[in-house]
Amino acid sequence: MGWDKRYRDDAVAAVDNRIGVFATDPILRSVVGQPNSTLSLSAVMDRGQILICNLSKGRMGDETSHMLGALVTVGLTQAKQKRRRHLKPTARLHLAD
Repeated sequence: MGWDKRYRDDAVAAVDNRIGVFATDPILRSVVGQPNSTLSLSAVMDRGQILICNLSKGRMGDETSHMLGALVTVGLTQAKQKRRRHLKPTARLHLAD
């Protein structure tokens, strides 16, 4: 039971395209290529801090902006899921276009 060739090729191409963006874009490569994270999204949420990310397309390009936005959103979602609901107040995410 496997994927047919066309579906598999499309899936591999999509993943390869995204990996290529991370590997070739200097901004993304510098963000995801760090050995240690300097930003703890869990700590931001636990301390009730405000995180502002300027992901302006004009500053870094459309695709890089979207990829970094997706990384931050996924990171915040994962941090939120790790929190104990009864111990921490609700966190909010506001996105502006």
